[in-house]
Amino acid sequence: MVKSNLKENKKKNNATKLIKNNENTKKNEESLSRLALRRTNYAHERTILAFWRTSLSFFLFGGAIIKFFQNELLIIVGIISILFGVLLFFYSITKA
Repeated sequence: MVKSNLKENKKKNNATKLIKNNENTKKNEESLSRLALRRTNYAHERTILAFWRTSLSFFLFGGAIIKFFQNELLIIVGIISILFGVLLFFYSITKA
């Protein structure tokens, strides 16, 4: 009788351990999915900021070319650079 009670207790303990492991696994999966979403949001934010930084660089480069050089060809290059910077900025806004 004592042996059968010990076996039954071991079976119950094993069953409760399995149930607890399943619950812990579900909790871990939920926390991992939350972390994955957070990582994805941060990556998206970095991408948008990179677009903004690049568009600002083009805009400022074009302004500097226009301000410091009086050659007509360079002024056209500056205007194109400014337009490209503005278009890139609006593209990044629509992508967000």
